[in-house]
Amino acid sequence: MKYKNLASVYLEKCYGTYLPALPRQGILLLEGGAAGHMAHPFDLPQVRSGKDLVKVFEKTALSIEKTPPAVKIDGVNASIKIVTNEDGSIEFGLDRGSNKPLDIKGVTIQDLRNRFEEGHGMIAVGEEVLNIFNKALPVIKDDLNKLGFFKRPLIFNMEYVKGGTNVIGYANNFLAVHGINQVYEVKSPVRGSVSRATKEIKFNEDVLQNLIDKVNKIAKNYGFEVFGSIPASAKSEIDFSRVLNTEFAVKYTPESAETKTLGTWLNACRNPRGVKITLIDGKKAEALSKYVYQQILNGVALSEFIKDNDKNMVSSAVCGAVFYHATRVLGQALLDSMTSPIGDIVDQEGIVIRDKSISPMPFKITGNFIVRGLESKFAKSEEAENTLPTSYLSNPNYMLMPPHAKMGGAMRVGDREGY
Repeated sequence: MKYKNLASVYLEKCYGTYLPALPRQGILLLEGGAAGHMAHPFDLPQVRSGKDLVKVFEKTALSIEKTPPAVKIDGVNASIKIVTNEDGSIEFGLDRGSNKPLDIKGVTIQDLRNRFEEGHGMIAVGEEVLNIFNKALPVIKDDLNKLGFFKRPLIFNMEYVKGGTNVIGYANNFLAVHGINQVYEVKSPVRGSVSRATKEIKFNEDVLQNLIDKVNKIAKNYGFEVFGSIPASAKSEIDFSRVLNTEFAVKYTPESAETKTLGTWLNACRNPRGVKITLIDGKKAEALSKYVYQQILNGVALSEFIKDNDKNMVSSAVCGAVFYHATRVLGQALLDSMTSPIGDIVDQEGIVIRDKSISPMPFKITGNFIVRGLESKFAKSEEAENTLPTSYLSNPNYMLMPPHAKMGGAMRVGDREGY
């Protein structure tokens, strides 16, 4: 069975072309590199409350039967585009999505060591990917033209997988083309600075599949296969009630904590998306972030990492952790019940939902991988995320609470609102 591929190529006709601003509500950033960051359920604009978050998961469970999601591959994003050289010749180049001149132009094979420091993993990735696609370029030009890549700035949103490149190990080396993205420039209304963003677009799937078939013949000579979107399906009934009835504990001070079921927390929480909290050292952190979630999950008292134990910031931090935890465990319940032609989804990074009745933009459900992803060596080298010891997070099946979870009851805090 052939899988229709979501993919494409960014063809730049000349350097310095100004790209029209993308309306803020239309911005969709996909996974890493030029493709950016794909939305989690809590990132969706309609998710304003905990109840809204639960509804997204419930709608997703119903959607799976009629609109099969795609398996999300755990690889290194290797988004590429076509670069027009000074002599008029064209070749493929990487685009990591920054405003660096080489990314804007496209990082060709000759430019790899100018763009990345010696020893950086993207040098080897770039050499293999660009060699494959440059070799295929003469036979895929017609397909590129039909897909519109000579008319507007497009990229292949593509994942590179070679053995244990990231967290999940795969038996075979392959390139997974997730979709075709158009590149835009976005001007900040506050600072006036310009950044680059991408948005997934529609394309002719038959033409793209024809292109991938041609590239595949060449990729095999390099020890790679090229895939498109791999569908996932349910193998058992999806039930969120058990997860919503598990308990989640929050430690306010070293002496006081509160424990409620996840469903109870969600019923009272608003989405703190975009809210900043001030840490004891004066630094800022997003209330809805991996950092805050890890702190609370590992039993660090809010009074020990939030400046002045500010009530509003504490409230936002609690709801941020609740949203993160719910996205993790509800997502894992969904993934546990799914499979695909390449194996059960529990062994993959997750799934990508493309159902406009739920969201106008694609979004990902990754379950426990939302914390496992910290292990990625590429994430560590390029994002340098703040991480904490993962005594609880290291167990991929962890769903209950650390020891302080049972400090509730008599020690329950009752004067805090807004959770």
